[in-house]
Amino acid sequence: MPIVTGEEFIKAFSSQWYHDIVEQEGEIHKRFLQDSQWTYFMQPEGGFLNRLMNRLPGDLHYRTEYYTIDSLYVGGHDLLKKDDLSYPSKIYALIEHENQDKVEEEMWKLAYWRAPLKVIIFYDYSDKEKEVSPKKREWLPKKIKYLTEMLKTINNFYKENSETEYLFIIGAQKEVEGEIYWRWASNKSPQPTVFIGDL
Repeated sequence: MPIVTGEEFIKAFSSQWYHDIVEQEGEIHKRFLQDSQWTYFMQPEGGFLNRLMNRLPGDLHYRTEYYTIDSLYVGGHDLLKKDDLSYPSKIYALIEHENQDKVEEEMWKLAYWRAPLKVIIFYDYSDKEKEVSPKKREWLPKKIKYLTEMLKTINNFYKENSETEYLFIIGAQKEVEGEIYWRWASNKSPQPTVFIGDL
């Protein structure tokens, strides 16, 4: 398997999400409202991101909380011959999960690591909140535009591989404490600073 693509990641994410909703919808909605519980649902070994990885092709291995990166999909062989992939020869995907408002910090961190796919999962205001606040309605398009501008600034200093894909997966609710849904954007989208697609 040469790389994990953004398209493959989106399909696996969607498939795993709908599987988990069928299996444990009440539990998922309860955890979504609590930052530490939601992080525990998403990140640990056996968590959502680990289960999602198992839907992707290839011989991938999951690592979490590795040198300040939340989650990684790795493979190949261990470069220091430790046989546990502590120093993998291949990093297929880097994933940052941000359930606060420090998305720019996560973008900066990912920009300086090497991998073909870099994913930031973060959260938008509910649809109900955006109905009454133009500032909240404009938050997501402005955030994505700023993240892509950060990447451009960093690449003006030292350009990374042009094939590298940045994928933004954004969770939201229709109403506060309501149904959870997901959207996505990518630097490989036709119009990455304005395009936001439904997952």
